[in-house]
Amino acid sequence: MPESRPLDPPVTRVPPPLPGAGPGARLDPGAVLAEHAALMLRSARRVSLCEDDAHDAVQAAAERFLTHRERVEPETVAGWLATVARNEALRVRERRVRTDGIEDDDRRLVHPGDGPDDRLSREEDLALAREALAALKPQERLALWMQAEGHSYDEIAERLAWTRTKVNGPS
Repeated sequence: MPESRPLDPPVTRVPPPLPGAGPGARLDPGAVLAEHAALMLRSARRVSLCEDDAHDAVQAAAERFLTHRERVEPETVAGWLATVARNEALRVRERRVRTDGIEDDDRRLVHPGDGPDDRLSREEDLALAREALAALKPQERLALWMQAEGHSYDEIAERLAWTRTKVNGPS
């Protein structure tokens, strides 16, 4: 019986860059996107209203990478992709809230597949938020809560008998 050999891995060929192309021209887009797909999805999930929105944001970030890869430095590609994915997720979220509001089933901010690092990061963020809220006076916490509920600065000022400037803070 002949000795079996593992198949040779497929050879991925990246075409040479065009004259005058930037440093990212040698990046293999398929390999880069596959390597950083999980990072992009984690970044998008953190600010998305639902899982579908996070995937839409990752898709938009991948398209943006394909368009601008010549300008992306190979050393910073991971950070660039994570930032673009987060920004695209914020765009998707803003568009969803503006066009059709937020429905109850869209309030899933935590994905069940998030790993321990994501949960730890979220717990640290919550601890910092609790600490910051504890430092506020009761009326300041009420003003912050009213703002989170969507009240205008004028409504908050009227309810708390404050000036609009005090509610809005210094410019």
